[in-house]
Amino acid sequence: MVYVAAAIALACAGSASARTDAALDLQALHDTLLRAHQNSGESSKLDHRLANAALLDRTSRVVIETRASAAARAAVVRAGGKIEAAAGGLVQARLPSGALAALADDPAVRRVRPPALPVPFGTGEGVAATNAPAWHARGFTGAGVKLAIIDTGFGGYLQKQADGELPASVVPVDFCSGRLDGGVHGTAVAEIVADEAPGAQIYLICMDSEVTLAKAERYAREQGVAVITMSVGFFNTWRGDGKGPSGTPDGAVADARAGGILWINAAGNEALNHWGGTYNDPFGAGFHSFAPSGDVSNTIRVPGGVSLCVFLRWDEWPTSDVDYDLALYDENARRFVARSVGDQRFNKDPPAEETCYTAAAGARTIGIMISRGPGPARTPAMDLYMETFGPALTPEYLSAERSVADPAASASALGVGAVCWQSSALEPFSSHGPTIDGRVKPDLVAPDGVSSTVFGPFARCGVGGFLGTSAAAPHVAGAAVLVKQAFPSFTPAQIQDYLLRNASDLGAPGPDNLFGAGALLLPAPDLPPAIQALNARGKLKRVATLQFRVSDDGGEAREQVTVYRAATALATIAAPFASASKDGEVHSVKWRVPAKKASYRFCVVATDRGGNASGQSCAPIRLG
Repeated sequence: MVYVAAAIALACAGSASARTDAALDLQALHDTLLRAHQNSGESSKLDHRLANAALLDRTSRVVIETRASAAARAAVVRAGGKIEAAAGGLVQARLPSGALAALADDPAVRRVRPPALPVPFGTGEGVAATNAPAWHARGFTGAGVKLAIIDTGFGGYLQKQADGELPASVVPVDFCSGRLDGGVHGTAVAEIVADEAPGAQIYLICMDSEVTLAKAERYAREQGVAVITMSVGFFNTWRGDGKGPSGTPDGAVADARAGGILWINAAGNEALNHWGGTYNDPFGAGFHSFAPSGDVSNTIRVPGGVSLCVFLRWDEWPTSDVDYDLALYDENARRFVARSVGDQRFNKDPPAEETCYTAAAGARTIGIMISRGPGPARTPAMDLYMETFGPALTPEYLSAERSVADPAASASALGVGAVCWQSSALEPFSSHGPTIDGRVKPDLVAPDGVSSTVFGPFARCGVGGFLGTSAAAPHVAGAAVLVKQAFPSFTPAQIQDYLLRNASDLGAPGPDNLFGAGALLLPAPDLPPAIQALNARGKLKRVATLQFRVSDDGGEAREQVTVYRAATALATIAAPFASASKDGEVHSVKWRVPAKKASYRFCVVATDRGGNASGQSCAPIRLG
């Protein structure tokens, strides 16, 4: 912890040795960061993160923002690089680090930066908890429905096929530069989908950036995929309102929804890794205070060999003229070990910063500090995500609210939180809403902690098995596939509504920012609609209203009404699909009564979206 009040008092005392021995001079620290920032250069087209990385690596993977894709590709080739992927106005390439500056100067290039980092969210019992076996018994296995899993790797998937854990029909697709058989996270996700929807056609699509994510989404659309599930999130790609443009993960999700695909995304495991608030510097020290006491350092204990990456964004998108930076301070060695170097004021960088650090030997206490450079004095809302690529670590200051990651925060995605399959208790790490623009997230919660051939058996809630929202999302995806088979004409919005409407409410009544609509629970599978014709009245040569009460578990039904005079059918009237809740709703059609007085009646049959028909119900039409 670094406390402002103590630092200011020591600075006034004027004793350099006292400042070193007893506390930190925050003004000196702030000046150090500003000088380092100024010395990093002012190239407006080459991201400073790449300039720093080029000192360490001979080659760099980059994303090029351009309005002339063909010309930018040619510039990469001239620089000795290799094109890896392209989507929209983005080109992903690998090229010699020494060629970065020259590439940034090419007129076809608007900006050169690192790719966005996809972060997997997680490390048989859940299928039963969702009531999927009852659907399997009725013949609903997902047959005829295509589902895509987008992830960062499907290591060992061939062996899982040989072992019978994955179907032989899975289609592997490599958009991650030959690393499809690398990490095993996607394989564990695929196991759950295969258990939940064993008859579905499953695509295993590997991606490694926002560029290859867009390629994966486009491929899925071309294949006629109905459901996409992704247990991966991105940080600092947009504001957190789900409205990121083309080229962002938000853009890929919106494009999928517009193409008739339901996108299901893990909400994230960030409730214990996130801090949210507004910038606050009550002492004018140049650093954000995380506590009223003036503590400007959010400390976290990092074991040796463990990597810590920190992501900061503030709510002034798409560009900001205020420059905030991140700095990681080793409180044992009393020195900065990492810092971010974006330049929002002059280069118009997005309002986001990130930096990483790996503790080389021995545990270190690392202070996460937010510094402020010159610019207008504003206090924007901020989100700070602290990711450790290793054991779970707990920061000193955190807040679970607004911790849902992108693109699960998008209104075009069904965001999924995690509950233990055995107890339905919310996992403490499961990300909370609301979103930055005030919407409820997650939309739903589903089981995690389930036994996995990849991550081992379940022991107890929070221990063992496949933990995380990564395990929850594929349960929902598999259930969505079953619903799509049962109701082939359902749109993505209708499938989502079906799942949310039938969820088991948890927590406070109604949708909330912990559980969403509740825990995934498939109802009794695709029961036929129920229909009851209601007695009607009419007058000769006048239009009569024929009413009937209809209910259906699928949420919609249409009716066919036949009017009789004695045993003779006089007219058949078809009603369009309309809302039909489980509790029943009254629908009606219009019919003109003939001039002849007689005994009239009408009979009605209802059909749901799955093609299931009700029995016939009849009622008299009394004249008077």
